[in-house]
Amino acid sequence: MHNFTEICRGLSETGKLLVILVVISVMAIIIAWLTTGDPLAVLILSGTLIIIWQKIPDILASRDDIKAKVALAALGFFYLLAIGQPQWKSEFNQFLEPILEPLGISPDVVSPISNIPSLIVLPLGVIVIFGVFWMMRDNTAMQEHSVPIDQEFPEKNYPQRFKSFCDLLREDLNKIDRETNWSAEYFTPLDAEVEVQSGNKRLKRVTDLLTAIRSDQKSKVFLVIGDPGSGKSVALRKLCRELLKESERTGKVPLYINLREWQIEQEWTEDNPPTVEALYGFVIANLKLRGDVFVNDFIDLYFKRMFDHGRLFFILDSFDEIPSVLDVSESSWLIDKLSDVIYRFLAGANQSRGILASRIFRRPTDNFDVKTVLEVRPFTEDKIIETFRKYLSFDEVLVQRLFKERPDLVPVARNPFTASLIISYAKDCDNNLPQTQADLYYHYINKKLDSCREKLETKGLTQEQVIQCSIDIADTMLTAQNFGLEAPIRILKQNLPFHAIEEVIDILSHIKLGRIGTGDDKRFSLVHRRFNEYFVVQRLIEQPERVPEEAIPTDSRWRDVLVLYCEVADEIEAKKIANFCWSEIEKVIGGNVDMRDPQLLRMLHCLRFLKEAFRARVDCIEDFRNDLASFVKNTIQNQENLLLKKFAVEAVGLLKDEDLDEAVVLALSLNNGWISEIAIKSCRHLPKISNALQARLIEYVNNNVNLLDKKIERELSFSFKLSNGFSEIDKRLTLKIIGKNVSKLGMLISGGWVLQQIEIY
Repeated sequence: MHNFTEICRGLSETGKLLVILVVISVMAIIIAWLTTGDPLAVLILSGTLIIIWQKIPDILASRDDIKAKVALAALGFFYLLAIGQPQWKSEFNQFLEPILEPLGISPDVVSPISNIPSLIVLPLGVIVIFGVFWMMRDNTAMQEHSVPIDQEFPEKNYPQRFKSFCDLLREDLNKIDRETNWSAEYFTPLDAEVEVQSGNKRLKRVTDLLTAIRSDQKSKVFLVIGDPGSGKSVALRKLCRELLKESERTGKVPLYINLREWQIEQEWTEDNPPTVEALYGFVIANLKLRGDVFVNDFIDLYFKRMFDHGRLFFILDSFDEIPSVLDVSESSWLIDKLSDVIYRFLAGANQSRGILASRIFRRPTDNFDVKTVLEVRPFTEDKIIETFRKYLSFDEVLVQRLFKERPDLVPVARNPFTASLIISYAKDCDNNLPQTQADLYYHYINKKLDSCREKLETKGLTQEQVIQCSIDIADTMLTAQNFGLEAPIRILKQNLPFHAIEEVIDILSHIKLGRIGTGDDKRFSLVHRRFNEYFVVQRLIEQPERVPEEAIPTDSRWRDVLVLYCEVADEIEAKKIANFCWSEIEKVIGGNVDMRDPQLLRMLHCLRFLKEAFRARVDCIEDFRNDLASFVKNTIQNQENLLLKKFAVEAVGLLKDEDLDEAVVLALSLNNGWISEIAIKSCRHLPKISNALQARLIEYVNNNVNLLDKKIERELSFSFKLSNGFSEIDKRLTLKIIGKNVSKLGMLISGGWVLQQIEIY
């Protein structure tokens, strides 16, 4: 039914009538022929021929009903086959003779195919017709507009201007990619893996971003969520490029807009909130800044009409990086209001559709009434290995070292951005791995600066001066409330008069670490948020008294900076932060958990922070490590909320081996696929496991192996080979997989034998 709707989309009323008539008449003829016999089938066929004969002039006169003309040709093919059947020939001759005789045509003209058996011809005709309909379906992601473009835009030069506008948008996307592609040699955008939740069914599947959107032609609005560096922006620009290829066919235009550039002149307050009109104005201003005179003229003439008629597909990136959003709490009225404003902007116009992208935390609230959520998933083990193989002279020892000896780096490698940094480091350092995540940034930045020594000498700069200036720029942008992650160059010059700002920015742009925006008010930004965070960490190392601990439980813009800081900070400073996080967690221990309690959210942020910041420095949490183990195990065993259990299981990597073993046993006993997957990944580096854990893992393999696809089978097998402690489980999994494959082969062989016997019979 969905495909039939696609076929009819864009047809005139006459065209739709024809398609419906084709489907109904073919089905009626076949049913009549199989039940009551030939006369009724011929009667139905004759009746439909008369109706269609009356509509043919309208269809042929229409310039736009291409689908209807193709359907007409397919229908004619079917009728010729039907008319030529020997058992129907006499009946059709009586019907056709008075029509064809004035034209001097004999009904016997169809006789060349009259000897083909009906049993072959009619099914063949049906297959051909529905094959034509299948090829005619609208398989574009944006969907063809229901109204011909020349009806809404009758200007003769509009088609050419429309095409030129799309070409300029494509060039702008290429420019953004050139300016932000910080590592053209190593960083290749990969298709995003996503989980799709649609409606109340909460259906989940994994596919690439474009396929997910193309296959869902009902949802008007999508939400794409993922961590910084997960590839959202790259994937969305790639999606925009793909959609631009459809523009001429669909009559619609995709527009990529980065919301981090949404600067406001007057601060938003509850008395002066953001509005749909303000967002509309920002979108137009942003497009004009990125375009030329032609783009501005096109927007002035046609944008409002395109918006009103639903001919724009908006791709809004970086909701969480809107400058005014960076420092507010997740429960802020501003996030709630912006969620409502952006939803009404995307879903308000007739037939308009759009996408909003954000981090998982600080995402839009329920006021963004989205029905379909696409969650960009971290790299799986297969993806990590595939990426390493693609960009390195592959060394199996390096992968084994990563997963066996450095489990703290595996979460870093799951992020496409930092995975590329690891690849760069390993290639330059004899396939060795860095001690900390900060080493990745230090190595990459200094390597890039080394590559432009001549340019540095020409400008009279040293590498140290460029790095120190970059630290001050990043610190200024992060601490200034009104800048966000980019700032006007003139303001930077005013605030940092002791630096050669323009020369340093030129160097950073040259080595693809920085980017200068378009427009009269030139704004500078580092090409990735992670580089901002690294430079600010260098400032905090110099001035540890500035560390804002309170930012951790509120998940402000400082949180990810502090994760990186804890990897390299002095032990005393790192322990101070760790103990602060534990003090927040302790506040909810022992009481009844109220999901509406703000302290619960503070606890979750702190638990998540501990997991990410101290996975390589567990010595810094020794003061409360045993208490943390009790908290984690108690949460897994006794809490009812599944999300709380998930956060607890994710934190088991911080525990001592014996506590980790026990916590994973508890997690596997829940028999929840989501929880079990996390638990297995958390324990696979253990040198040995308890009998209880071995029994649970064997039970998991026995119960689930028949439900797993090839990809998950490979991941499980890989996990169980990382440690000798899992050798027995690995053997069990291997035998189960072999048994499953043998069973499938047996079914295929037996199925073939059955078909052979039927044929013989």
